[in-house]
Order: sequence, then structure tokens, then C-alpha cells
Amino acid sequence: MKIYKEEPSESMKFRKKWEKKGYELINMAKLLEAKMGCSGWCNTWNEPEEEISHVQLWYRDEVVANCTGTEIEIIDEDRYCVLYTDEDFIIFRKIKMRGK
Repeated sequence: MKIYKEEPSESMKFRKKWEKKGYELINMAKLLEAKMGCSGWCNTWNEPEEEISHVQLWYRDEVVANCTGTEIEIIDEDRYCVLYTDEDFIIFRKIKMRGK
């Protein structure tokens, strides 16, 4: 009789990696609110003002991450981390485990 053992998902592997470092991960995705942020301007003298924007991910009254066209920049890496899966992502809150 052959017993089928399924390979752990990317998120489970990521969680296990952080567990070894002494952290439990809490998925923050459903708790985050997306807002537009200003990155600067891309116009020069005598041109219409062109504001460059990015998406900010907020939790309550704090910015957790900035999303550019190519990556997600975590603001406080001591408290949050990101897992990329193909074209998607998960943002986790890191909670220090007791005794670790």
C-alpha cells in the first residue's frame, strides 16, 4: 500500500521558516486597506504637473507597505513580512513566540 504525502504549500513552508526563527505569522490581507500615495512628480518647468502615485497598504492608522509597479516595500520589517507566490502576495504580521 502506497501512502500519498502531499508537499507543503508555499505559505506553510514560509510559516515554518519563520517559526524556526521564533515567530508566528498572522495573515493581515483582509485587515489592510489600500490607499493612493504620492511618490513625487515627473514633470519639468513649463509642463503640467504630473504626480506619480503608488498604492499604500494601511492597517488602522499606520502604513504597513508601499506597492510599486514591481515590488512591495514593507515599512517596518521588524513587525511585518511579505510572501510572494507567482503573481500574488500575502502580508503577515510577525508575532514573537514565548520562550524563543
